[in-house]
Amino acid sequence: MAWNQHLLSSGSLDKTIVNSDVRQKEAAVSTIKLHRKEVCGLKWHPGGNYLASGGNDNMLHIWDAQKIDQQSPTPLFTFDQHTAAVKVSFLLCEARAPF
Repeated sequence: MAWNQHLLSSGSLDKTIVNSDVRQKEAAVSTIKLHRKEVCGLKWHPGGNYLASGGNDNMLHIWDAQKIDQQSPTPLFTFDQHTAAVKVSFLLCEARAPF
């Protein structure tokens, strides 16, 4: 799970990420299905503009917060060279990364 103000993002064994607005009765804002195995890590960038998701499929995806509520969102970046499950964290490298 990862919080971004009123948005709670959760990943699960069924390979999905569910983004929920906890202020709404029907909380689910979007569901992302891209990982091929269970989601084992989620982290919002401190600025709240990007969500990183890691999975047991050895994939790392970076999502744009402005686009995750689309019907079929696509990640801004995908990193697929890991050789093991990906847990995520953001480094504050402003000079090197656009996020």
